[in-house]
Amino acid sequence: MQSLLDLTLLSVPNIHTYGYTNPLECNELGFGLVGVPVRGQTSDKFATQHILEFQLLTIFLDELKSRQGNIYTDLKDGISKDLPPSRWITINGIARSPLQWVSYQFTGNDSDYNAEFVLLDSGVNAAKEEMWGKTAINSDETMTNYEQQQPDRAVKNIKDVLSAYKYHQIQAVNGILVRQANRVGAMFGRMENDYLANNYPGYEKIGLQALWTSWIKGRTDRARTRAETYMKDGVKRLHDGYGSDYNRQFTNPVLLAKIDSLTTAVNGQQGRSNSF
Repeated sequence: MQSLLDLTLLSVPNIHTYGYTNPLECNELGFGLVGVPVRGQTSDKFATQHILEFQLLTIFLDELKSRQGNIYTDLKDGISKDLPPSRWITINGIARSPLQWVSYQFTGNDSDYNAEFVLLDSGVNAAKEEMWGKTAINSDETMTNYEQQQPDRAVKNIKDVLSAYKYHQIQAVNGILVRQANRVGAMFGRMENDYLANNYPGYEKIGLQALWTSWIKGRTDRARTRAETYMKDGVKRLHDGYGSDYNRQFTNPVLLAKIDSLTTAVNGQQGRSNSF
């Protein structure tokens, strides 16, 4: 059975692949386009990327539930993936449930948008998921353990978050992110205006497309702030623990060089603008 990565390489053979440009050099923080991996010889080094995090759809709907109360009951029923086919929506001759139509606006191997797939270094991809997700990038307890017991692991985690931060600044990546989010919003609007309002008597429109647009803008700011805080706090703690004037004399020179290089890179980052 072929992996998702190999299936993606089969459908998008010249896929844009993002990773560390000099991965064997510990103090080299270059990140950008790298060579496309060979299908059938790939490992877990790269992950297939939607760019717009698919988890955001569930997070958005869960937050709507807490904000909209009873209105959400109609909304949830109306977009349920378990709706019988008799209540699906047909667009251009294709029938899907409303939720499937929203999900289809993300890229996928079976969608019209599979050319938007990219490959991303697996560690950077994990950092990106945490930037946008519900939970902390790393808990304070986890990072404290890394900093005290596994400082190289702490350096790698901060490096991956820094690279995820850079990844979002790449024009081609950012353009796809915006297009995908706009498609999701437009489909939410179509679902509400053409389906929910006509199939649920008494349903009151809540401006689902505008709510999504406002929410994704706020979520973008949140992801950026979480990454910036994580990086700056992390390098400060590493510097205090290993790179201060007093502690430097006790620190392995290789680790010290990593911390110094990472600190310079983090402190030199310019703020990322919100494209929404």
